[in-house]
Amino acid sequence: MAAHPDRTGGIGFVSDVQTRFGLVILAYGVTNVASTIAYKLAFENATFALPPVWGPLVGFVLGAPLLFTIPLFMFTKQLYRTKKRALDRYHEKAVEHTIAFERKWLHLRATDKHVTTGEADLVGLNNLTAVYDHIHKMRVVPFDLRSFLELTMQTLGSLFPLLPYLGIPEPNLKMLEVLYKTMTH
Repeated sequence: MAAHPDRTGGIGFVSDVQTRFGLVILAYGVTNVASTIAYKLAFENATFALPPVWGPLVGFVLGAPLLFTIPLFMFTKQLYRTKKRALDRYHEKAVEHTIAFERKWLHLRATDKHVTTGEADLVGLNNLTAVYDHIHKMRVVPFDLRSFLELTMQTLGSLFPLLPYLGIPEPNLKMLEVLYKTMTH
């Protein structure tokens, strides 16, 4: 339904469901990625300059959020068709309504009995314009920037155990910890 308020044809809930997978990303990142990199840094005396250290880190940060958002592209074709059909139908309706509105509205005088009818037509035209604009802004992929950022933040959050290995001063670490807690709650 192109006019649905979620701006994704009524399937916007799918994006919210995908963000729940952030807990899987968080758990995997802490147990597998962060622990492996911390082991390499602490016990093997490796540095971040080595590909076995930074490679999995970069791959995880880029790949984990994409892993849970790329499947949502399977809805693109249906959403695009729904949007296009709705825009075509509303465009036809808008042309008809605008022609009828201009015929009435431009010829009304303050002394006419139909002034209230003209005002009702104006309200109807404004409502039709609002619905058309809403459909025009409809997304054709059922996720938004907020959902993607949530997944990305949980990915980065799983790497917090690596902060002591970055050589960041203690006060800055505390500030990052507070910032992370406020962003995740």
